[in-house]
Amino acid sequence: MFELRLNQGAVLLRKAVAPLVDLANYADVEITPEEVIVLTSGNPTISEVLALLRIPDSTFIHLRCDDPRSFVLNLGGLYFNLNRAGDDDELTIHGDDGDDLIGFVTVNSRTQEFGFSELSLAEAYPDLMDLPELDYEYQAIVGIPSQEFRHLIMHLHYFGQTVSVSVTDTEIKFSAVNEEVIYRTELGECIIGGVQLEHPVFLIFSLHYMSVILNACLLSNMVWLLQSDDLPPMLNCPVGAIGNLMFYFN
Repeated sequence: MFELRLNQGAVLLRKAVAPLVDLANYADVEITPEEVIVLTSGNPTISEVLALLRIPDSTFIHLRCDDPRSFVLNLGGLYFNLNRAGDDDELTIHGDDGDDLIGFVTVNSRTQEFGFSELSLAEAYPDLMDLPELDYEYQAIVGIPSQEFRHLIMHLHYFGQTVSVSVTDTEIKFSAVNEEVIYRTELGECIIGGVQLEHPVFLIFSLHYMSVILNACLLSNMVWLLQSDDLPPMLNCPVGAIGNLMFYFN
């Protein structure tokens, strides 16, 4: 069996799940004693984007997992059940081995009012991309204030659906078709790590799911683009005490 308990963290968890609801109908959930992973992907006929919400065990006031569990949930149903928890509610999510549903228990910290709901598990579906290497050390990392990044992608969206990024040790150049926007470290506009002058880094990401990215950026103060030769580019939106909401672009 497994049991996850959040002390007034259900609201932030719900906000982290919300962008995934706009991306896909279902998600694979993996629970281990160390973390919880919610994994889903967009329609591959439009653009291959994998989204991963990674929640460490330190987020929960209690995490019990007798054996690693993996199951598929309807994201709309998950969001609906999380939405039942208020700002002052303690939330417990639990499931027993062999059951085809999970339970949600809320307890209000002020009134001790008790609530309970259930969500049936879904059948596995074939549309997910492979789970990337989560603890990989990326070659290059770029940080931009999330509000500025939102303005950037809304602007570039008018020119094209694909954004090319060129990174040197001092500046980042974003381009869509013939439009370019440049951020420089000397002006305090961005953070760049792992890039050497003689070895600039190039990456490409899609704006086909722009609304999903915009909503995810609202959860963070800074967003981070990561690039490596061995993995697809990744956009990381830290979600406060919950964990990290990451997007991989193939």
